[in-house]
Amino acid sequence: MRAWAGLAAGAFTALILLVPTSPARAASPPPELPLPELLLTAELVPLPVTRTPVEPPLPPSPFRARAVDLGLPPLPQFDTAATKPWPPIPDPGIFPCSYAFVGGGGASLMRCGAARALRGETQKAQEALEESLHAEPLGPTAALSSLWLAELQARDGKDIQARALYLTAIDTGLPRPIQASALVSLAWLALRRGEVAPAATWLRDALATAPPAAVLAPARFLDGVTHLLEGRPVEALAQWERLERDGGPSALTAEVPFWRGVALLRSGDTGAAIRTLDRFRAGVKADHPLAAAALAQRGWAQLVRGALDAAQRDFLAAEAARPSLPLALQLDAGLARTFLIRGQYAEARERTRRLARGKGEGPLVEQLLLETAEEALRRNATAEAIATYGQLRDRPIGPERRAFATYRIAESLERQYQETRDEGRLREAEAEYQRLRTEGGDEGLVQRATYWLAHRALLDGRPAVALREGESLLQGGGVVPDLSARVVVLTAEAAARAFDPNRAKALFRMALAEAHPPARAAELRIALGWALLGDGEPESALQQWQQDADREDSPARVAALAALAMVALQQGHESQALDALRKLVTLAPTHPARGAARVDLGILLVRAGRASAAVDALRPLLTEPLPADLQVTVRRTLGLAHYQAGEYREAQDMFTEATRVNPGRADSWLGVGLAALRLGRADDADRALRQARLATEPSLATTAAYALTLVRKDDLREFERRAGTFVAAYPTHPYTGILITRMVADALARGQAEMAYAWVSGLLQRQAAEPYVEDALIRLAETDYAEPELAFRIYQDVAGRVDDRSARLRARLGVAQAAMALDRANDARAALEGFLMEAPADDPRVPWAELRRGELLLRAHRWDVAQEAFEAARASGLPGAPEAHIRLGDLHRVRGEWDQAVEDYIGATYLYPATPWAALGLQGAARSYLDRGMTREAGILLEKLVRRPGTDPQLTRWARDELARLAPAAPARPRPAGTRS
Repeated sequence: MRAWAGLAAGAFTALILLVPTSPARAASPPPELPLPELLLTAELVPLPVTRTPVEPPLPPSPFRARAVDLGLPPLPQFDTAATKPWPPIPDPGIFPCSYAFVGGGGASLMRCGAARALRGETQKAQEALEESLHAEPLGPTAALSSLWLAELQARDGKDIQARALYLTAIDTGLPRPIQASALVSLAWLALRRGEVAPAATWLRDALATAPPAAVLAPARFLDGVTHLLEGRPVEALAQWERLERDGGPSALTAEVPFWRGVALLRSGDTGAAIRTLDRFRAGVKADHPLAAAALAQRGWAQLVRGALDAAQRDFLAAEAARPSLPLALQLDAGLARTFLIRGQYAEARERTRRLARGKGEGPLVEQLLLETAEEALRRNATAEAIATYGQLRDRPIGPERRAFATYRIAESLERQYQETRDEGRLREAEAEYQRLRTEGGDEGLVQRATYWLAHRALLDGRPAVALREGESLLQGGGVVPDLSARVVVLTAEAAARAFDPNRAKALFRMALAEAHPPARAAELRIALGWALLGDGEPESALQQWQQDADREDSPARVAALAALAMVALQQGHESQALDALRKLVTLAPTHPARGAARVDLGILLVRAGRASAAVDALRPLLTEPLPADLQVTVRRTLGLAHYQAGEYREAQDMFTEATRVNPGRADSWLGVGLAALRLGRADDADRALRQARLATEPSLATTAAYALTLVRKDDLREFERRAGTFVAAYPTHPYTGILITRMVADALARGQAEMAYAWVSGLLQRQAAEPYVEDALIRLAETDYAEPELAFRIYQDVAGRVDDRSARLRARLGVAQAAMALDRANDARAALEGFLMEAPADDPRVPWAELRRGELLLRAHRWDVAQEAFEAARASGLPGAPEAHIRLGDLHRVRGEWDQAVEDYIGATYLYPATPWAALGLQGAARSYLDRGMTREAGILLEKLVRRPGTDPQLTRWARDELARLAPAAPARPRPAGTRS
């Protein structure tokens, strides 16, 4: 029913005036059958544009940019050519031995032992001292006996036993000057064993007692050595200056230049160190125990200065002097460093291996192993570096250095994988990184290991694992600075690949808040756009990409344009997509999406009505090796462009080429048929449209079927056959209305009004499109003068079917008009009353309806109701009020109410003088006066009517005739009754 309302509503504007005003109405020409529009069935080609993954940077390699700092040159081991001085006790002479032999006694035995010790009689001295301790195990004598026994053990090289005896002597109670000597002796033994800390303590205690000169000189000498070995060369130099100023044993003062040279080297004054060491070597014999050490220290000084040749000569010269094992290790270290710097890697590697095979321990070996491994990495000897780092890690080293070695092993294994693609190496690297995370030792390296594992998981297609690892770093309480930005980027990318666009969006924004190189920043902006799109914010994504698309210097401009074009097409922003596609095909002629982009560009240009630009964009693709589906789309779109431009011959050619590439495309056949139809090539059109009619898509099939009817439109019989077939197949399609309208016109032209009515009824029943129903009804209405019965049935049918009030009101007026033409007063009045009951008060048609209703009521002698209708029309003002005045005058005149009749007539004349009703008002008033016999008044009005300009000639002639009749007659009084027509 709603469709009926629409149909009738559209037709009423013409139907409202269906009652003909003259019996001879010229028939309107038959309606033209419009050619169907060529449907733009070229679907936009999906652009092969996908999210470009952000490649997270590899973790920074620690210390890779610089060589490992081995620190200061190694310190020499304590050695001396001087003899440890005896305790500052006067020589008791040999006499005590005679007394001790005769009378015994602990004190005599102690003095005898001391005398024999001073004379080199070690065995007899020891026996006497031991007997003294046996005789007096406690007291001052026992303390001195222990002291002399310690001196004998020290000279015999038994340092452990000597230390014990020195400590016993001190504990037993030595005199203060002698106790200082014992403390110096303990320090001497400790330095000889490399025990610097206890030596420093004993020397500090000895110097605190203000020892005698014989003890003070060696104490100062040894204290300077201790300061040097503790890393305090400035204090050492100060102590030796005091020694040289106050004097001391020549054997000790001769060795001060050696130690001063070492201290100067440690202080960074290599020139002074070399000169001082040269002075020492010049003042001692070649077999001096420190001579080789002086050469070694001189070599280290030359190495620090960069004099590699001089350093190597000194190291080799010292090595030729058959140095001690500790010094040999230092020489190996010096030569290893020299060879590394000179690029003699084989020699450096051999020296380091000698150190690592057990010839030495300590930080020097660790440092050399570390530097050798690092140098191997710098020259891409990865396997050698891994083996060397393994040696380093197997040694007893600190946790931080162990963590570093493990990291380097893992990193090197990963490098081997990159070179060989050996999956085994990759698994080994992963195991090493896991080991580092388990063992710890260096938080920064542990974080790097975690980052690598996350990075690897991302590359292996395990984004959830990568996301978990990345989040653990971000939430772990602080990432090392050189890793922080990388972690954010990696975690953002992992979130994007793990289909968590909301988290990816937040992290990419966090990443963009940091400073990045232009290329990386642009890449992150593109990635943020994809995250926004994935999170359901396509408009925000387009805005994000538009930034780079508009920047000519953006490294990601092409990627931004591609993404922008794809999503703009998806969102229906065709103008934005058109701009992006145009720039994309211009800036990136080799882009993977170029073919599809050009096709979409052409389609959008066609849609925008820019046919010529579309042809220019698509024509170059005709010679490119595109996939078959794109070839068809290119040719079809070119056909559409030519068709749009009115170039039907070129359009037919393009569509025909498309059918050759893919004969199964009905839309291509439709293009061929419509272009041929435009060119008047009926046979070509007929063949192509029959193919297109087989389309599975309804819009294509119906368009082809309709066009097929037009091919033979000049053959009336064939046209009606084809049109009937179409109407039966597609009863509700808009083309049905077009065809039925034409068949209605043909039927009316043949005088077959009933057949035309049958066609219109069928059209209404099928709910065809509004414009065609309107046209068909108008054509039927044009026959109403001869056959008003037909119009009455049509309007009544419409009024009874439609639900829409506006359409129903129009139909009711149509029924009223047709009924009045058929002189069916009751039907007309019922239709008008139905209209007035339903129409709103401000409907402009209400006055007209009231006037017609009043006329019908007047004819039925229903005066009062008729008067109400006329008064309602008069109250509405123009345009109905003048006529209402006349109709009210007629009503009162018929009822013999002449005064009221004259008033109503004159009201039309004087209130609306510019209307035709003004003259009719004069006529009505004159008649009313004539009816009453008031000839003078009537004559006045008739004179006015005759002189009134613009009056209808018939009305003027009537007024003159009435005046002629009144001329011989004298004025008479009014007659009481009767009317005159």
